Amino acid sequence: AVARQAVGCAWGGLGGAAASSGHGGGSPAVVREALHIAARGRRQGARAGAAPHNASGHTWHHGDAYLVAVTKYEVARVLGQPYPNAMPIYDGVLSDKEIVAVLSYIKSQWPAEIQSRHDRLNQRLRAQNN
Repeated sequence: AVARQAVGCAWGGLGGAAASSGHGGGSPAVVREALHIAARGRRQGARAGAAPHNASGHTWHHGDAYLVAVTKYEVARVLGQPYPNAMPIYDGVLSDKEIVAVLSYIKSQWPAEIQSRHDRLNQRLRAQNN
């Protein structure tokens, strides 16, 4: 439910024009935030941080709604149970549009095959939820 609420803004997935154009359509501040989020996993030490967001990580194994929800609210709230991690909550810090722009920028950095696999995952998830 939280994931669906987080994607109240319709964008048809993180792919499409924003991702394939090589940028998330965001301001330089949003792009800086994307880079900060992408780098965070390397600096967290003992607490679980964000996984690498490149093709070697597992970000692309999750659908758009989940990615938006954990970025906005945190993993524990989305899962409905405690989950030790150091990912900050971006609700009230970034708008839904900025979160989508950051995630679109991250996706635009993945190889074409990974982007395609992520698009197919989102199609399957949308079909299941309809």
